[in-house]
Amino acid sequence: MVLGFFFNHLQDHGLEDYKGALLILATYPLLQFLFWVFHGTARVIERTNAYYILKNFRTDLFDTLTGLPLKWHKDNHSGGTMSRLEKASAALKGFSDEGFMYHEVIVKFLGSLIALFVISLYTGLVLLGFGFLAALVIFRFDKLLLLYTKQINEKFHLYDATFYDYVLNMQTVITLRLEKLARNETVNRIFSALPIWKKNAKVNEVKWFLLTMVVAFSMFISISLYLYGQVSAGQVLLLGTLVALYEYVQRFLGVFFDLAWKYENLVHYTADIDSIEPIWQASKAFGVRKTLGMIPSDWKNIACISSTKMKLITSTH
Repeated sequence: MVLGFFFNHLQDHGLEDYKGALLILATYPLLQFLFWVFHGTARVIERTNAYYILKNFRTDLFDTLTGLPLKWHKDNHSGGTMSRLEKASAALKGFSDEGFMYHEVIVKFLGSLIALFVISLYTGLVLLGFGFLAALVIFRFDKLLLLYTKQINEKFHLYDATFYDYVLNMQTVITLRLEKLARNETVNRIFSALPIWKKNAKVNEVKWFLLTMVVAFSMFISISLYLYGQVSAGQVLLLGTLVALYEYVQRFLGVFFDLAWKYENLVHYTADIDSIEPIWQASKAFGVRKTLGMIPSDWKNIACISSTKMKLITSTH
């Protein structure tokens, strides 16, 4: 938008009022500074909070495992359990550490859409229609990808159980000369996930192809409609307005690439966190969850960061 005003000012006044044009351009670094005043502070709070979330999550998991009876531990390989814990912990850390990106998508979407409506109502409506089509492609394909990802995770839990078992007993493997047998078994385990892995890869690439084509056609149609409207009305085509329109069209359409990428991450996070569902089910069956992870009825503090003397307080309602 700043560049749009800058070019329009130059087109209307030329270099006679270059000081005014430079004054407009000077607002760009000022806006960037103000952005980082708020964004940088919020990111420090968010990442610190993510640390405490991870710590509490892993502590609660440890307490849950120690509360399960020995029979459950005998029936469930420790290597597979470790695999589930690592995947779930990494997924929760990734989500809580990058939460700002999901808000960023919403802000970019709304900001770009409002700017497009201001510049050209018809262009904004056309892009909104293409946006719904792009979102439909993303959600439909990622629903299938979530299923494949969960199946892949289960295969890798079995592989990890075998791999960790041999690593933890490496002295026995070497002493009994079981290296070749152990290697073959681990390779067979990891190859068992290959058919689903290929299906996942093909579906994912089809999704990105369709999304790219939707975005490409929407870019062409929206800019063409704006140019046709200006020419048909006999209006002067302002270079700055055209530049601003192009930038906001790009930003608006870029939102759907961001959405596809970040929603894909959410799919993986969901599948990884669901890896510990057998542990939660066992804890409920054996009554472990009745004493662990309970939130006090009068809770107020959702985080207490003693190192920076910050507290995030919320009401009980």
